[in-house]
This record gives sequence, structure tokens and C-alpha cells, in this order.
Amino acid sequence: MLRSKYYNILGLSTTASHQEVKKQYRKLVMQYHPDVNASADAQERFIQISEAYDIIINNKIPKDKKSLTPEEKKKDREERMKTARKRFKEQELREKRENEYYFQSLTSGTKWKVFRTITLVGAMLSLFLFLDLILPRHYEKDEVVAYRVNIANGPSGQNLSLVKTRKEKLYWISGLDYHLTSKTRLVNIERTWFFHSPVRLIARAKIERKNYGVHFTFFNASWLLIVLFLIPAATFFYKRMTLNFTFLYHLSYFGISLLIIVFLLTGYRWAHLLTFGFL
Repeated sequence: MLRSKYYNILGLSTTASHQEVKKQYRKLVMQYHPDVNASADAQERFIQISEAYDIIINNKIPKDKKSLTPEEKKKDREERMKTARKRFKEQELREKRENEYYFQSLTSGTKWKVFRTITLVGAMLSLFLFLDLILPRHYEKDEVVAYRVNIANGPSGQNLSLVKTRKEKLYWISGLDYHLTSKTRLVNIERTWFFHSPVRLIARAKIERKNYGVHFTFFNASWLLIVLFLIPAATFFYKRMTLNFTFLYHLSYFGISLLIIVFLLTGYRWAHLLTFGFL
């Protein structure tokens, strides 16, 4: 029952873990520290928070102050403030050392070598994705052998149909009409230079040729991919001991790296990249 008083000072229940106590202590001392809040109530609260932390974490026995004279109480308060400030400084130094050690673990050794590789590959893919937007296209002859009309909606709400070609490829296209269902089923597949991403189907009619945009491909998200693949490079050059760096580092290390792997392994993009788009 006595210890519950100190949990209440921190605004926690008696079931709170030591980790929760430490987190709440850091939050409250920053709010009531005398250098931040100069009011007398805040100073007293700062002392109480520090003592509550010490009693809970270090199992200290609280002092009995009932028998102290006014002069002794004043001296005791000064001593408690001094102790609270000291504990706060020690906590700050401990957190600083922990942060420095953690930052060093991220930016050195094997982890940093792997991160540099992710940075290099991501920057390279961004470059080739940009070149794919401006370089000439490949054209591959094929033939539509089956289709399903208006079975999905595109990003802009348009109706999308699914077509299957003789080469066992599936394409989501918009505006499917008689050019591909009755008039002719011969098509040219327009693909990007490096990654051979499908851009559109072109009906090979004798008189009129019609284009059908292909949806749900990496090409449709080229600009987004370029930005995402450049995040590791931005993080590499940012490299500061901040929360933003830590977030971007882990996003790059686990998220962007996985996206890179999926991007390269689907559609034989790794092979297209190695042959600079010629195969």
C-alpha cells in the first residue's frame, strides 16, 4: 500500500513494469525540471518524481520526515533537489551513452556494409527506372486467346478487363472492345527498355490500330518506386544521431530492401538489368 503512493506520483498502476516506470519518469522530469518549469509546485513535483523513481527502481526505503524541524525540512528539501538534479543528469548521460552505442551499432560493421549495398542498389534501380521512362521501347508480337470483360476497377474508377495471350501472359487493360474480341486478336506488347515492363497493348489491325493501357504493373508506379528506392541514399547521406535517421534506417534496411528483392525477382528483371535490357 505504501509503495502504491509512489506509483500514483508517476501516474502508473502498481503492475507497471520497470521499463514503463523509466519511460514515465523521463517524460515527467522533462515536464517539471526546474530549468523548464520554474514554479514552486513544479520543483516540488520534480523532487517527488525523482524520489518515486528511486524508491520503485532501486527499492529505496522512504525517509520519515514527520519529526523534522522547519529548518531541517528546508535543508532536507535542498538536499532532495540536489539529489533529484543529480539523478536527472545521470539519467541523461546514461541515455546519451546508450544512444551513441546504438547509433554506432547501426553505422559500423556488417550492418553498415549491408546498408551501403542497399543504398547502391536502390540508387541504381532509381536511375534505370527513370531511363525506362524516356528510352525507346521494345515491341513483342503476341495474340489474345482469352479475355474477361469489366471484372475490376482501375485507380481512376475505370472498368478493367483481363486478357490472356498465347505466350501465357495476363494483362489488365482498360477500354476492351471489338478490336481485341472479334476484329483482330493480334497485338504488339509495348515494353520498357531495361525492365521490359508492359506499357500498353497495340491491336495489329490492317487499317486501324488501337492502344490499350496496361494497369497494375510496376511501370504505373515508376515515380513512386524511384522515390522509395532513393530513401536509403538519402538516409546514408543524412546519417545523424536522430530519431528520423533511425526510422529511415530501419525502413530502408527491412522495408525498401524487401521491395528491391521482390522487384528484381519478379518478371526476370534481374536478368534484364544484367543484359542492359537487350534480353
